[in-house]
Amino acid sequence: MIYLRSPQRLLKPFTDFTSMSLKAFHLIFVICTTLFCLFMGIWTGRQWLAGETGSQWQLLYAILSFAGTLLTPVYGYYFLKKLKGVSFL
Repeated sequence: MIYLRSPQRLLKPFTDFTSMSLKAFHLIFVICTTLFCLFMGIWTGRQWLAGETGSQWQLLYAILSFAGTLLTPVYGYYFLKKLKGVSFL
């Protein structure tokens, strides 16, 4: 005789997890975004210094990326300050 498992039991390992809080998500988001902006600023800044084609756009991208590198942690600070009483879990 063949016994089949219930669908709920098969799906349990994929659904048995705790969801990430908004506070923890924003912390990870701010860190990743800051690192991405820093990388883009360095990359486009080096291209602008090398004098590649479209250098005025490279300079603009570098300036905007470095602005994002500075402003994203400011956003993260004020967001975490706003949710001071909320736990990370």
